[in-house]
Amino acid sequence: MNIYLTRHGQTNLNKDRLMQGRIEEPLNETGRQQAREAAKSVENVKFDAVIASPLGRARETASIIGRVPIDEVIVDDRIIEVDFGVYERCPYGKMGPKMTLYWAVPEIFPRPKSVESIDSMVKRSSSFLNELVSRD
Repeated sequence: MNIYLTRHGQTNLNKDRLMQGRIEEPLNETGRQQAREAAKSVENVKFDAVIASPLGRARETASIIGRVPIDEVIVDDRIIEVDFGVYERCPYGKMGPKMTLYWAVPEIFPRPKSVESIDSMVKRSSSFLNELVSRD
């Protein structure tokens, strides 16, 4: 089994260097072009399934790369972006010391209260990948 993973294309929040987690922010034209370029690199691959998080930007990226209509993209909540809580839309350079240190070295610094833990993210994403592998 081959599993291809990709991140969504650029959004205006990415472009403006603002934190973006579970907030619904669509791809911008650069993001759509990035997805089209990525699609070219796998144009000879026949995907058995195209799966994305429920976020619109992820579903649109998956649709473009996987060459399927967006309503045929399988949605799985376990691969949604990390929840950044109160830091959504915060400029990267103005998150404050707690989030900046956690973001830089999460193995050492504790997460701010509103931010999803690394353990939570690993648990849900591992569950998703283990389920894919067990289908093979």
